[in-house]
Amino acid sequence: MTEIITTKENETKQNNTESPSIEKRLDEICAKLSNVLTKSDTDIIKNIIKESLEGHKEQLLGSVVKQIEILESNMFDQAKELASLKQQLSAKDQEINILKQSNQSKNQTYEAGINDLEQYGRRNSIRISGLSFDSENQTSIQVAEHTAKMMSHHLNVHLEYKDIDIGHRLGKYTKQK
Repeated sequence: MTEIITTKENETKQNNTESPSIEKRLDEICAKLSNVLTKSDTDIIKNIIKESLEGHKEQLLGSVVKQIEILESNMFDQAKELASLKQQLSAKDQEINILKQSNQSKNQTYEAGINDLEQYGRRNSIRISGLSFDSENQTSIQVAEHTAKMMSHHLNVHLEYKDIDIGHRLGKYTKQK
């Protein structure tokens, strides 16, 4: 068998090579031990977590409160706009009612005008001259009655005074006609 002869030089070399690995190992253990918590450390960590959570809570609440204020402001603006639109609607309704009344009044005026035009238009007009029952203060109804009787009697046309729109004399009354 072979014997290993060790000299002092060899021994120091071996110790030097083992020494860095031990130092590395001790550093690793030290780092791990620094990460280990003790009971007093948990209270500190709880306080740190509590403070950070309260800070986040304050930030979130601040942003929520700001958003609520913005929404309230928007609602207030919309309420003012709604009130303004209601006033405008009321004013427009009044204007529409006034225009409807004006329109009805004008329609009545136009209908009366159309009725007058139909009554006095020449399309239904006939002129009869030389009626024997002519008098100075004769009404249009009397003229219509006498004309209807004369046409029924002389022309054999069945006619009543209601069928005549209007009857009146033309020209001035003279006694000896």
